[in-house]
Amino acid sequence: MAPSSLGDPFIGANEAAARLGVGRHSVVRWCKFGVRGRDGVVVKLAGRRVGGAWKTTASAIAAFLEALNGHAVQPTQVRTPAEACRASMLADRELIARGL
Repeated sequence: MAPSSLGDPFIGANEAAARLGVGRHSVVRWCKFGVRGRDGVVVKLAGRRVGGAWKTTASAIAAFLEALNGHAVQPTQVRTPAEACRASMLADRELIARGL
């Protein structure tokens, strides 16, 4: 089943990989070939090629994880290095302002 852009916006393989904590090539491989679950059934991540790039949706990722794990799992939001650095600097400023 291919994802639809009507209600759920497409996300690229890089963003999907960041949400899942895996490499981009794993996301592409899961879209193309799937992964074997604990019960032996192959589960594919719903995705499609759009202009030469692989795209999927957040709901497709959630359905993929649920099919593999047997229950709903929310993918983690991974911060980029720049976001982590910004958050660290803001925390430092707050601690300094509080005198700690």
